[in-house]
Amino acid sequence: MNSREHFNLGMKYYQQQNYEFAIEEYTRAILLDSKFAAAYNNRGVIYQDQYNIDFDSDKLDLAVADFTRAIECSANFIKPYNNRGRIYYIQEKYDLAIADFNSALKINPDDACAYDNLGNVYAQCNEIELAIAEYTRAIEIDEDYIYSYYSRGRIYYDQSLYELAIKDFTRVIELESDDNWMYLSRGDAYKAIKNFDKAIEDYSKAIEVDPNFARAYDRLGVVYAELGNIKLALLYFDKSIKVMPNYIPPYKNRGIIYYRQGNYELAMINLKRFTRYTRNDGIVNEILKQLQSMK
Repeated sequence: MNSREHFNLGMKYYQQQNYEFAIEEYTRAILLDSKFAAAYNNRGVIYQDQYNIDFDSDKLDLAVADFTRAIECSANFIKPYNNRGRIYYIQEKYDLAIADFNSALKINPDDACAYDNLGNVYAQCNEIELAIAEYTRAIEIDEDYIYSYYSRGRIYYDQSLYELAIKDFTRVIELESDDNWMYLSRGDAYKAIKNFDKAIEDYSKAIEVDPNFARAYDRLGVVYAELGNIKLALLYFDKSIKVMPNYIPPYKNRGIIYYRQGNYELAMINLKRFTRYTRNDGIVNEILKQLQSMK
């Protein structure tokens, strides 16, 4: 077999998620052609995927070495710049990441992926205006670039620009209608502007997509509690706990309701369960202090 045949076989194994065999085939391709840039790049992608599974930082070093070699073999090959930049981002080497993404843009000024990657770096560095500008540029290039809509929407949400967040989350849902997390995010934005009907609609849709989505049940409970429908609120907190017993927010929410109802025993049970996982909640700690004083 020649280098190209080994490379093609490597891609086949990669599509089958047979990573070890894929690495072997890419390595054989490289042994036959030491300047096979795409083989270095693809092998690096596998090392990065393996890191995403086992969080072995050595895999990132192997990936960086392969992406660097791919760039050395083909300076105008855009993929390894973006790939290496993403690893530098993971490693918090932000200056190096920015340099790689800008190198990608020198090769192709209309690479939406590179702009999105830059946006991620700037967002992580709390350069919010720059991040929004990069995400917006990615969207201008590719109006269906889903990642930038989501990331920009999250920034808008964090800045309390809820209407803009809703607009971006809606675009993501238009592009990928079965994303339960996006319905949750848009529901949170609707909840923030007190549009409870829309929030309930989105949280319910998130549950329709994933019936075991504990966060959506908890959010529904919070909305119904705000609306004064305590019976429904408790029902949804119960459901959240049933589908994911180790998800802690509904224990707090349910415990506070029990406390306000004067059901101090159940309040204590729920709030103590909550504090198994976090002890830094001032409201919960104050209620527990009061409950302890009643004994």
